[in-house]
Amino acid sequence: MGSGRIEPLGVQAVRTRDWKLVWQYEKRRWELYEMNEDRTELHDLADADPDRVARMAAMYQRWADACGAVDFDRLRERRRTGPAKRPTS
Repeated sequence: MGSGRIEPLGVQAVRTRDWKLVWQYEKRRWELYEMNEDRTELHDLADADPDRVARMAAMYQRWADACGAVDFDRLRERRRTGPAKRPTS
């Protein structure tokens, strides 16, 4: 299986082969799951494999930067304050 990235409503995720890394916005932390052994995502392995977390988080960030994904905190702030004003010429 290839790799994929998603970002619905503040939940950021990247999956590569049998591994899935999920940023839980409300928990403010990455969670790591081995999907062949834990399809229901009950056993977070992030603390046991911090190197894999770092690699996959970097993979997510490269994708987010490349496609202009907006961090959920910044998106919420934009919704609260309105769009940024453009300078007039």
